[in-house]
Amino acid sequence: CEDYDLWLRISQNNQIGLIDKKLITKYAGHQDQLSFKYWGMDRFRVQSLENLFNLTQLDNKKNTLTLQTIIYKYTLLLKGAKKHNRILEVDNYTKKIEYYEHLTLYHTIV
Repeated sequence: CEDYDLWLRISQNNQIGLIDKKLITKYAGHQDQLSFKYWGMDRFRVQSLENLFNLTQLDNKKNTLTLQTIIYKYTLLLKGAKKHNRILEVDNYTKKIEYYEHLTLYHTIV
């Protein structure tokens, strides 16, 4: 998820635009792809989001959006942990969701 982390860091201080035209061909789904090597790729994405939230100065709107995305990603991980009966992860993700939901009380979009 290095590209995800990179775009998070770029977008914290720069505006990102969209070119609504296909410029590249993306090849994905092959077995030597890193996303096949590690389960739960959202674990790495949420780590990047937590780093962004905890280590950088974001405005209120970006803080709120980052918190919402962290909660969303942890909710996906919680769903997978429940599905695969990973009890320790269920407990961990539940606590993380509660923690970040609590933080949303202090960070509102202005």
